[in-house]
Amino acid sequence: MPPAWRFPLNSNGFRLDRTALAVWVVAVVALLPLQARWNSRLAVVTPVGGTPSAEVDRRLHQEFDSPFATSAVLVIAGLDPPHDTDQWRAAVRTVTDPVAAYPAVTAVLSAGNSLDTLLVAPDFSLALAIVGLDGTIPGALDSLRAASRRALPELRATMPRLTLEWTGEAALLADLPRSGAHQTRIAELRALPLTALAAWWAFGSLTAALLASIVAVLAIGATFGVLGLAMPWIAPALPARMLVPLVGLALTVDYCLYLVRRSDLPPPDRARTIVVAALVVVIGFAALAIAPAGDLRAAAPGGIVVVTLAAAAALTLVRTGRVPRTHDVTGRWRRWGERVVRRPWTALLLGATPLVALAGMAMRAHLATPLHNWLPPQIESARALDRLDRAGRSNAAGTLHLLLQLPTPVLEPAGWEALGRAGRALRAVAGVGAVHSLATIGTGALVVARRVLPDAVRRSYVSRDGMTALVDLVPASTDGDSLTALVHRIRATNAATITGLPGATMLAGGLPAYIEDYAAAMRTALPWIVAATAIATLLVLLAAFRAPVVAVKAVLLNLLVAAAAVGVTVLIFQQGVAAALFGGHSFGAVFPTVPALAFGAAFGMSMDYELFLLVAVRDAHLGGAGPRQAVVDGVAASGGLIVRAAVLMAVVFAAFIASGLLPLEMVGTTLAAAVLLDASLVRLVLAPAILTLAGRWNWWSFRGAVPIR
Repeated sequence: MPPAWRFPLNSNGFRLDRTALAVWVVAVVALLPLQARWNSRLAVVTPVGGTPSAEVDRRLHQEFDSPFATSAVLVIAGLDPPHDTDQWRAAVRTVTDPVAAYPAVTAVLSAGNSLDTLLVAPDFSLALAIVGLDGTIPGALDSLRAASRRALPELRATMPRLTLEWTGEAALLADLPRSGAHQTRIAELRALPLTALAAWWAFGSLTAALLASIVAVLAIGATFGVLGLAMPWIAPALPARMLVPLVGLALTVDYCLYLVRRSDLPPPDRARTIVVAALVVVIGFAALAIAPAGDLRAAAPGGIVVVTLAAAAALTLVRTGRVPRTHDVTGRWRRWGERVVRRPWTALLLGATPLVALAGMAMRAHLATPLHNWLPPQIESARALDRLDRAGRSNAAGTLHLLLQLPTPVLEPAGWEALGRAGRALRAVAGVGAVHSLATIGTGALVVARRVLPDAVRRSYVSRDGMTALVDLVPASTDGDSLTALVHRIRATNAATITGLPGATMLAGGLPAYIEDYAAAMRTALPWIVAATAIATLLVLLAAFRAPVVAVKAVLLNLLVAAAAVGVTVLIFQQGVAAALFGGHSFGAVFPTVPALAFGAAFGMSMDYELFLLVAVRDAHLGGAGPRQAVVDGVAASGGLIVRAAVLMAVVFAAFIASGLLPLEMVGTTLAAAVLLDASLVRLVLAPAILTLAGRWNWWSFRGAVPIR
């Protein structure tokens, strides 16, 4: 046996292989620069290819010469009510003129140079500036933010209550990864000591708990390093940053616990069980590659790598001796197994009823991403949106961009009349607050648009070929459901009807349209993700056990528990049950990425407990026990392990539930619910009951004996 380090405290035979530990430490240290690089380049990967909003975004950048194709919003607050409107606008210009002179800024539209009332709060305490950015200059927004912070003390000499905050799509996409990484890091620091305490109870040894935590840290560190190596091919995405520590910590300690608690099995048998368990989780994450959303696809490699390295770390680092089993523990679980075996139909009914009810709740999930009421309050862009909301101007951040393509040039009389008719028709649509196009600037006359308006304005609102007009539609409300309904109403509007020109077409884009397209794409992809995960897992279990009944039963139960776990999340966050634990109010929806992301993890992790139980039952069966006795013996051997592993995982997930980042809270809640429901109702009630009812059919096989033990 390779040399191993022993520790002075009782470790229940848990040791770390010295050679393997040295290799892992060297590898993680060597990968540290790549870890830091990967974390520094986190981004929100947003495009959903093939959707109308993606097409609008592409065409705006390729067919228009708008200086606002990439833009941010500067919120200027703390202004004094004007005694003279011209002086007030001049005060706004003292803020915006230096911004307009910045090299990375292409244009500025503000209350200082426009009479648009949407750029001013009703009480004049707040003004907006739409700032166009040169998308080819990296870090332009960060430089602007730093410049505005430096200028603020001087500006406060004449405007003492002045605040300058940046928001808009560009600012949100920059702030969210940083905030998410920060909140995840805090959750990690909270999770480690909590995990060590829970592991102390699960392992029955403080030393074993600390060693398992070391193994987990090495697996997580190596994962971030490998992802850093893969940056040329895989974008560093926020979901991956949230997923890696959550899954890595839970699974690594779980695998270590199995190796220690089942030290009565030969090492090859324990290794095969962990390999199969890890493979099922890998399949769950690999299925995310079907997802249409870039950030979810980018999270799939993170899940695959961390699961693979968690299993590899446990198998290469952990060395165990035999763990003594107390008669009381074995006797308690044996008595429980006997009760289930005596009344399998009763157990089936009692176990299935709550799970089916929760799974039904999952079918009522409302997948949506509200514009701003979920954002972490500590980020600048979220504070600015909240300030806009209080001033009644948050709708400016939810503008819809409509591309109205006409069969005749926009700047010809027929096209101009069609654009005017379209604008009047769109203003009459329920939920529309204002409509902006080239026809609403100045007098609205064609001659003014042709000869008076600056060329930059024309290029912003009319495509290079002159056949497509940009129409900005400002919603009356930024409530999530209202925005969704508005997107649907606009897309149901017939362009030929509102323009009076046969052949006219219209595409709707912008942030509200993207949010709806994202949710719709996820609703379409989710059944395919579930089906791919279930089929691939079934094939793996058939290959491992060669027992069709057992394999089908395992997949169906995993589907049930994963759906029930999503149902718990719907109850808490969408329906508001126990919402006081999560901010004191109902969120009213579930993030579109959560069901797919949590399903993959929950489905795979649940399989751990299925394998723990099945291996124990199979061992008893191969040892000569009858079908019912094998179930009793299997529950007696694995019941304590399953409960300890589930509590340990739930503690890990609970630390992430309190992260303050709502998507991470939802994923953590779903996973915690999955392991607790699985360990209590499924593996210790439903699974033994079904195994009992199936009897000898459990181990009917197409061919030979089952290789896994």
